[in-house]
Amino acid sequence: MTDTPIDAAIIGAGVAGSAVTLALAARAPAGFRTLIFDRAEPGPGTAYAPQSASLLLNGPVRAMSMMPDDERHFERWLVDEPSDALICRARYGAYARATVASALASRADFRHVRDEVVDLQRRDDNGYALTTHRGERFVARKVVLALGNFAPASHFLPETLQKFPGYFGDPWRVDVAPFENRDVVVIGSRLTAMDVVALLDERAFRGRVHLVSRHALIPRVEDPRVRGADPAKLGLDTSTPYALLRSMRRAAETFPGDWRSLVDSVRPMTPAIWASWSDRERKRFLRHAQAMWAVHRYRVPAATFAAFARLQHEGRVLNHRGRIRRVTVRDSELDVDVSSAAVSQTIRAAYVVNCTGPSCDIRRVDRPLVRNALSNGLLRADSLHLGIDANEEYRILDASGRAQSNLFGIGPLLRGLWYETTAIPEIVKHASSIAAELLREESNMAVAG
Repeated sequence: MTDTPIDAAIIGAGVAGSAVTLALAARAPAGFRTLIFDRAEPGPGTAYAPQSASLLLNGPVRAMSMMPDDERHFERWLVDEPSDALICRARYGAYARATVASALASRADFRHVRDEVVDLQRRDDNGYALTTHRGERFVARKVVLALGNFAPASHFLPETLQKFPGYFGDPWRVDVAPFENRDVVVIGSRLTAMDVVALLDERAFRGRVHLVSRHALIPRVEDPRVRGADPAKLGLDTSTPYALLRSMRRAAETFPGDWRSLVDSVRPMTPAIWASWSDRERKRFLRHAQAMWAVHRYRVPAATFAAFARLQHEGRVLNHRGRIRRVTVRDSELDVDVSSAAVSQTIRAAYVVNCTGPSCDIRRVDRPLVRNALSNGLLRADSLHLGIDANEEYRILDASGRAQSNLFGIGPLLRGLWYETTAIPEIVKHASSIAAELLREESNMAVAG
C-alpha cells in the first residue's frame, strides 16, 4: 500500500482541531496539503454535539468566536443574540460545523478524512507515518494532536460497578430516556453533573438523583454580564497558591464589583502563574485548593442551576459527600456504599453516571493512538499526570524529553503546561500560534526564494 504524502495532519476534529484548521486555512499558501482526521464531522466535538435545549454554554457569546482575528464572528453568525447571552451548545455546535465546512470548501488542498488515526510513528526525515482504523496510511511532514477530552477515569471504582449494565462511564453518551422514575447515582457534582440533572429534567424524569463527590461542592452561578477586573490594579501576590488565595481574599474585602469579576481577573494570568509555580506548589494547589477554585471559576448557567435547585427543593436531588467504597448488585439495581470521615450510607439505584471529569492521566487512557504513541516513545506524561509533556511552542516532548520539531499538541493535552487550556479563547489563541509554527518553514522558504 502506498503512503499518501501530506504537509499537515490534524488528528481530532473537535473545537481544538477545527480551530487549527481554520487558522491554517486562512494563512497557508496554496497547495499546503492538510488533512483533518476524525470519525465525526468537524466542528462540534463531544461537548457541543448534544441536541438539547437544556445544555447551555457557560461562556457568553462575545467570548466564543472561533476566528482569531474576528472577535465578533460568532455574534454576527447568530444575528439575533446579545453579546452576553448563554446559548445552547447545539447552536454553538452548528456554528462550529458551518464555519469549518466553509473553510474546507474554500481550500481544495484541505480535506476531512472520516476515520480515526490509531498509530503514529516517527520517520527518519522527522515526519510521521499515520495509520487509520481502516488501514489507510499517510506520511505527514507535521502533525497536530487535538484529541479533546478523554472519558472520565474509572480505575477508582469497584469492578462490580463498571460491569453493571446501568453504569455509564461517559456522561456524553448517555441515553437518559430509560431512567424514567428510578434512582440515579451521579458521581461528581460540578458542571457535567449539573448538565445531567438538567437533561433528566428536560426528559420529564421523575426519580431521584444522588450526587456523590469527595467535597460535595456545587458550582456557583454564572452572570455573563460580568467582566473581569484589571488584575494590575488588584495587587495580587501570585508567588504561591496560598499567597494568591490570601491576596484574593484581601482584595475581596475592598473590591467594589461582583466577586465573579475578581475571579475572572485571574484567568488571563493563569498560564503565567501556573508556569511560575514549582511542581511542589502545583501539587499543593491540586490537593488543597483546586476543588474550591473550580466551583468559582467554572460556573453554571442560571437556567441550568434553576433546574437543579427546583429538583433539590422537591427532594429529588440529594448531595452526598464521600467516596464509593463498595457496590452490591441487587437484581436490576445496585446498593452503592458511600462513606466519608463523618458518615457511611447505602444508596439504592438503578443507574450510575460517571461525571468526575475527563481523564487526564494518559497512562490510563483507552485509546489506540495514545497507547501506540506511548509505546513508540512519542509521548510522555507531564510530571503531575495532567496531560502530556510539551514545551511553550506547543511541541510535544518524546519519551527521552526531547522536543519534536514537527509534532504539536493543543487543548486538554497541554493542561500540565498551562492549566487553563480548554476555554474557547485559549484554544483559538493557541490554534493561531500553532498555525504560525506549522507555516514557519514555508515562510522562511518564501523569504529565501
